[in-house]
Amino acid sequence: VVEILARAVKKVVGKFLPVDVKYGVILDENRHWGSDLRIRTEDSLGAKEGEIVVVEITSYPGRNQDFTGHVVSIIGDSEDPMNDITRVIHLHNIPFEFSPKALEQAKAYSPYVSEKDIVGRVDLRDKNLITIDGATAKDFDDAVYTEIDGKGFRVWVAIADVSHYVEPGSSIDDDAYERGTSVYFPNFVVPMLPEALSNELCSLKPKVARLCFVCEMQMDFQGNIVSHDFYEAVMESKARVTYGQAQEILDGKTPSHLNHIESNIKNCRDIAKILMAKRFREGSLDLEIPETQVIVNEAGEPVDIIKSERLFAHRLIEELMLAANVSVGRFLGEKNMPGIYRIHEEPNEEKIADLQKFLWNFGAKNSLTGKDRLQTKISKTLEGFKGKPEQQILSMLTLRAMNQAKYSSQNLGHFGLGFSHYSHFTSPIR
Repeated sequence: VVEILARAVKKVVGKFLPVDVKYGVILDENRHWGSDLRIRTEDSLGAKEGEIVVVEITSYPGRNQDFTGHVVSIIGDSEDPMNDITRVIHLHNIPFEFSPKALEQAKAYSPYVSEKDIVGRVDLRDKNLITIDGATAKDFDDAVYTEIDGKGFRVWVAIADVSHYVEPGSSIDDDAYERGTSVYFPNFVVPMLPEALSNELCSLKPKVARLCFVCEMQMDFQGNIVSHDFYEAVMESKARVTYGQAQEILDGKTPSHLNHIESNIKNCRDIAKILMAKRFREGSLDLEIPETQVIVNEAGEPVDIIKSERLFAHRLIEELMLAANVSVGRFLGEKNMPGIYRIHEEPNEEKIADLQKFLWNFGAKNSLTGKDRLQTKISKTLEGFKGKPEQQILSMLTLRAMNQAKYSSQNLGHFGLGFSHYSHFTSPIR
């Protein structure tokens, strides 16, 4: 290093410890800095021992200077779990305050869609589009609707048309670009967009008009996508459905207030089953790895760790999202248009050889070499362990043998899903 032009880290977070009447320190407990940070008492904002503080750095550790700073904010008692989220937000430099200009711009939006915004859009307000999300979800990003006709299934997947409101170069766009994504914590979220958009205009709430972007697909009874169309539309969600409620409908126990959308959910289930069977038949990997959920009480304390329940209602939504994403990928490819694909490259031979040894050690008879597609061979081998104690560990080892999926302007296909064209129109991860 010849010269340091600019510092990436300008603030740090830590637990304040008074040393004497003149100064206090934040100890370099994790050895991130190479030196304890010194704070003069007059620069401490009166912080008490054990309080978490946000410190703006005034001098960086080096040969001829100490690591020093002044307190700009006191988060609170380090023993209070309610302060932990705030500590993590500051620790990772997550932007959590919107600029005054972005807030002013968001405030100017009406919570209702105006008639001029609807001009030129396809009107889907008569369709029984619904959202299916978790019970604690605050914003609803996508909606689905399926009809059965003589040709097969006609499926609509609609996503909130955020781009209508977030114009390139606007203050809201600048703030969103800085964030890159929303950040989710237990019982708390740092949104990418001001709440006037994220929880209102760009949330497909029931019984109100909302602008959306639609992928409409015609599928035959074998699950083949015969045609697809994309357009801007206006919709009105006919219900905000939880996964649990959707599963009740699929189990034949429809809540009375959801009778009007029962046929839609059952139609979605029917095409989802066909799509799922087709996908696995054609080589998509089925790695059912159980997820855990940390239950946090109102005081911010973790009180339980449970296994997340996996319902067919989750899979129903996933399959429709996957189909929409495939349609977008194919559209970009057919039109030879530049775009961003979600790609997943084949695993390297060395990792597959290691996986093969693990599988053989657990009693697998199948080989992962040969003429068949690698995905098919892995799926067939794992199928032999279905319902056995070894299933989870072997699914995890298989996942670790894979490359990470990533975004690319080059379409290299998606190995894990077995798709030649795949892009993220909406996120299928449930």
